[in-house]
Amino acid sequence: MVRIDETLESCFMFLKKVKELEDQEPSILEIGKALGWNYPKTNNIAKALEKMGFIELQLYMGLPRKFIVKLTEKGRCILECISE
Repeated sequence: MVRIDETLESCFMFLKKVKELEDQEPSILEIGKALGWNYPKTNNIAKALEKMGFIELQLYMGLPRKFIVKLTEKGRCILECISE
């Protein structure tokens, strides 16, 4: 069973990495590699954050299995609040 604090920490780490790499338009896979995570974990976190409105996932040039991750205004706001 995953503890809630571990999940929150993973979500925060994911958001921070998206912000760090945003000029490169990172994919879910690239973020996972940068964090040292496997794809299922990274994908699950991305889907949860998208559902909560912290990120948006956009298809990369029409490729059906590659999604670019972008922070939403809500995602930027939560990062600022947590970082203070």
